[in-house]
Amino acid sequence: MKEETVIYTDGKKVKITTHEFIVNRVKYLVKGIAAVRMRFIHYYKYAPLTLLFLGIAGIIMGITGVFDKVHLHAIHIGNFLLTANRFSVIIGLVMSSVSLFWLSVVNDKYAVVITTAEGDINPVTSKKKDYIHQIVAALKAALRFQKF
Repeated sequence: MKEETVIYTDGKKVKITTHEFIVNRVKYLVKGIAAVRMRFIHYYKYAPLTLLFLGIAGIIMGITGVFDKVHLHAIHIGNFLLTANRFSVIIGLVMSSVSLFWLSVVNDKYAVVITTAEGDINPVTSKKKDYIHQIVAALKAALRFQKF
């Protein structure tokens, strides 16, 4: 039997040996992996950008007084009178803040895709392309090692 050697480890959650691919204590046998590739996962940003545009529009409409002729029942919060224009600015600020947070959280990612008898699996995803590339290269080396 061939001796098992470590080909790659990141010291945390990924370890690749000549016989196993281990991710967060989940083990995949290298001989059960048919193919390995890197995949780019693109997140579309249409929804947060639309929300940002609507928020900015609400702020502008509130500041310019578009809702001056809209009559609402007087809403007092303490000594603060909430008018339709002020309400528009507040809702616009909330929408803009949520959309900016959403845009900061949503980023494109890269994934290691392994093809097994069960189908394609993405065991590792990251924002760092080099990290995923290192794992894919190590898995390909482990697959080449299995052929011998």
